[in-house]
This record gives sequence, C-alpha cells and structure tokens, in this order.
Amino acid sequence: MEFSKEEILETQEKNQKLYQFYKMISWDLLFYYAISFLFLTQAKGFSTSEYVFAEAFFPLFKIIAQIPCTILVEKIGKKNSLIIGNIFIFAYVLIVIGLNSVTQYIVANLFCAIGFVIKSITEPNLLYDSIPNTDQKRAIFSKIDGRGSSLYHYFSAITAVISGFLFVVNPYVPLTLCLGFTVLSILLSCRFKEIPMQESQASNHPENSSFAKQFKTYLNGLKQAFQFILKSKRLRTLILFNSIFVSYYNIIGTLRRSVLTEINVSNAYFGVIFAVYELICGFASSAADKVHQTHRNHTLAYLSIAFSISVILAALTASLTGLPLFLLYFLTLVFFAINYITAGPYPTIISQYLGSFATSTLRTEITSANLLLESLARTAISFFASFLTDNLSSSLTTLILGILFTILLLIVLSYMKTRVGLKPEEYPNSDIKFKELY
Repeated sequence: MEFSKEEILETQEKNQKLYQFYKMISWDLLFYYAISFLFLTQAKGFSTSEYVFAEAFFPLFKIIAQIPCTILVEKIGKKNSLIIGNIFIFAYVLIVIGLNSVTQYIVANLFCAIGFVIKSITEPNLLYDSIPNTDQKRAIFSKIDGRGSSLYHYFSAITAVISGFLFVVNPYVPLTLCLGFTVLSILLSCRFKEIPMQESQASNHPENSSFAKQFKTYLNGLKQAFQFILKSKRLRTLILFNSIFVSYYNIIGTLRRSVLTEINVSNAYFGVIFAVYELICGFASSAADKVHQTHRNHTLAYLSIAFSISVILAALTASLTGLPLFLLYFLTLVFFAINYITAGPYPTIISQYLGSFATSTLRTEITSANLLLESLARTAISFFASFLTDNLSSSLTTLILGILFTILLLIVLSYMKTRVGLKPEEYPNSDIKFKELY
C-alpha cells in the first residue's frame, strides 16, 4: 500500500510530539532506582556482593537476547516491538516485588534485559524514522531526544523524593507505583504509528519472510554490519569507546548507592539526594546540543574524563574516615553530582554520532552490534566488581575502578583523535558507505 507524502509527514509529526512525553514516562523505571539498592539489601536481605553479582547477569542476558530481539523488531515492526518490550519491563517489576532469593532476582533480570534490549533498538530508531530527511535531521533528533531525556530526569526527581519517604513507611509502596507506571508505558507505546515504507522497501523487508529465512538474513546483516564496523575506523572507535564508558557508568551507578549506604546516609534522604541528582541530569540532558556545539570533536573526551575524575574524588572522600561528618557528606555528594552533570548529555550525543551517515536499516544493525559489544563489556566489569566488593569496601572498589577506567579512557581517546569528529568529506568511503542487505 502506497502512502502519500502528506500522510507520512503527518505520522512523523505525531510520533515526534508523543516521543517526548513517552520518554519522560518510559525511558527507565520511575519510583525505583532511588531505593532499589535499599529494597534489595534491606527488604529482601541481599548483601552488596550478592546484589552486584545478580546485576552482572543483566548485561549477560542482553547478549543472549540480542539476536532474537533484533529479529523480533524487524519481523513485527518498531511499534509492536516497543509494546512487547514494555510488557517485559512490567514483568520484571512484578517479579522483583515478589522475589525471595538471589536466583529469582537473576530470573527477573532476564525479563528486564529482554525488555530493555527491545526498547534500546526501537526507541532511537523510531524517532529517527519520524524525522523527515533534511540537513537538520541530526539536530532535530538531538533536540527531541534531549528534551525527552530532560523531562524524564525532572519527573524522576519528583518520584525519587516521594519514593525515598514512602520507603521508610513501607518499602513495597514505591515498587507498586513503579509497576503502575510500567502499565502507562505500555499504553503510551500503543499510540505510536509505524512509519510507512515505500513499496520497494516493503517488498524486501524481513517481516515478509519466514522466521528461518529471516534468521539467516539477520545473521548475514549482522555479519555485514560487523564487517562494516571493522572497516570503518570511525564506527569501530565510537563503539569501542561507548562499550567502555557505558559499562563504567553503569557499574558506578550500582556502587554509588552502596557507597552512600556505607557512609551512613539515612534511608529517608536517599530519595531527596537522587531527586537532586535527577534534576541535575535533566538540566544537563537538555543541554546536549549546546555541549556538543561548545566542545565539538572533544565532547566525548570532556564528558568521560570529567566523569572519571569525579568518581575518583568521590571514592577518595568516602574512604577518608577522619573527615568531619558534614564535610564527608558534602564532598561525596558534590563529586557524585558531577557524575550526573557529565553523564546527562551522553546518551543523546552518542546516539546522534552512531546514527550519522546511516539509513533506517543500517541504524538498526549498528544499534544491535553496539548493544552486543556494550553488553559484553558490562558483563565482564560487573563480575569483576562483584569479586572486588566481596573482598573490599564499596568505596575502595569504586576507587580502583575509577583509576583503571581513567587510564583506559585516556588510551581510547588518544586513539580517537584522528578517527572521530571529522567533516563528512574528510572520511574515507569505508567509514560512511555501506552496502545494505535489504
């Protein structure tokens, strides 16, 4: 079926408007992260090492889910896949509420991994498809995605304050509210519209093939995508950097809560603290395009090194037992706040970089390959962190990881200098031209 240009533009415009509100509600779990560590260690009785160990299965499950989830997206379309992804997130929260063992939490992480793999593949690509092909496409994507991210952080700040105080009253109330918002995410997913394809694209699209043929087609597509990534110095470097930084960012996010517990921050104040952090991250996310325009090809270096230095300083401060209590809290919280300032713009900027010079099909394949390598890195560092927390304090573990990753990031950034941030005409064809399978 052919669609007129006006119909396609109307659908794209509706998706763009919905996307910002959808991301505010559905980008991640509301009412949860401010008290997740407290819930699992206090209400469910996990040790820090058990918590970090179980969390390590999340990226491992993402690796396993990558191929079937990507096939699912290409088979049933981005909208339907997004609905299913949010249903899996609903199931994750439901299991967490009722679990009573580490094994059950590992199973819950399987549902969470499937849900977020699907969402990670579909959400940025659905938005890209919803923006007309113009010279301003990258800037429009950055503006809409950054706005959605900032709205999420602002709203998450409100829910964090509420969840912190509700946790003291009853630890299950914030989880129940979180479950309710996953239902709302499912409902919002149903309101998106699939962007119509041209007839020439639709006739060859994987959704018109058998599963076996599609599986083979996907493997061939993924193989070609990896071959392209290996040949493209630009993409190879970006994906390497992203895998390292995202695995670093996520494990610090896990340890940050443990460090605050270790220095005896009150449970009731967890919500307030993480609400302030979400507000900071929200302001930083909304400034993603401005940060990029200011720092240009030094943007990733600026964000990652500032993040890493603040991690080291926070861990050092938390390890100094002789500090006055006020100074200990103040410095630790300020340095962790810098984490949020520097990490806020990152998702929008890296999505913009990875989506450059790519068509809709290629973006899906690049996203899939990127998530696969990112999950491999996260799995390795998570199990390593679990080993460290089993033998060392959380603050010392954070310090060791901060030093190691700072060195690693400096090496990768040095490698990036002549490979990323060039003008389109300065890249060789192997960096930006890809023979599509479909």
